[in-house]
Amino acid sequence: MKRMREIILDFTPLLDITLIILFYFILFSHMGAAEAQQRAEQAEQQAHIAQSAAAEEIQQAAEMQQQAAQQLAALAEAEGNQAAVAEALTQFANGENLKLRLYSQAKSWKLLVMQGTETLGELSGEHTEKALSALMHDAGFQAEQVILCEFVYTATEAGSNQAYHAVDAALEAIRAEYPHLYISETDLSLGKDEKHG
Repeated sequence: MKRMREIILDFTPLLDITLIILFYFILFSHMGAAEAQQRAEQAEQQAHIAQSAAAEEIQQAAEMQQQAAQQLAALAEAEGNQAAVAEALTQFANGENLKLRLYSQAKSWKLLVMQGTETLGELSGEHTEKALSALMHDAGFQAEQVILCEFVYTATEAGSNQAYHAVDAALEAIRAEYPHLYISETDLSLGKDEKHG
């Protein structure tokens, strides 16, 4: 009788190779995922940058649109006020415009308010804004009217600095009621005019 040989198959090398292949597959797939994640983060950052730039451009466009609307409104208002401007310039040329003359002393000051040669009143003290507004209202000045005003003072007079700031603050507050009030300032101590609109 012939004896059968025993066949022994050793799968150990095959298992080693399979494990090595699996190891490299896991390693490279992990590296690929990390690179993909990095690319995704970079793409997200670029998207945020692009979104911020787009938001800034939208904001700039909105601001430009608002400025254009304001300019159109100002042009329309100027076109509608041509008659009022012409009337104010005529009054100014004839000396019939609003005039303010500040007289300052060491402890007190007075503001003479005139329209042409007519004296509307004389003001002093802390309530200059209300008193001046009342005088202008009594004189018939309207909110939509173009008003050219001459403000004359002498800066070298004693106490003139405090008096000037009080009157200037009152005039700025009155502009809320009379938005077309234009003031020409004259400092007699300098001998030159400073115009403010």
